[in-house]
Amino acid sequence: MLIKKRVVASFISYIMFTILAVYNKIINDSHPQNFLLMAIVSWLVFTVFALWEINTSKRIYRTEKRRWTFRLIFFGGFGGILYFFFGRKRMA
Repeated sequence: MLIKKRVVASFISYIMFTILAVYNKIINDSHPQNFLLMAIVSWLVFTVFALWEINTSKRIYRTEKRRWTFRLIFFGGFGGILYFFFGRKRMA
């Protein structure tokens, strides 16, 4: 149960920091890279927890685990969004 809360928290912080970085870049703030760095770290944390959740799940087959792992690693944020909204329901 704790890993599920961490996946959700890291995903929300990833989205929040990405939006803040884009907003600060649009308004020409002097330090949008701070939010961008926090977004990258949040994305890495989300990816690690999501991969843990995928690979320890007993409800899906090995081939589907490989597909979700591939999507998370190679499609970055888009793969994370897909996983968060569509893939997590089958893992839990």
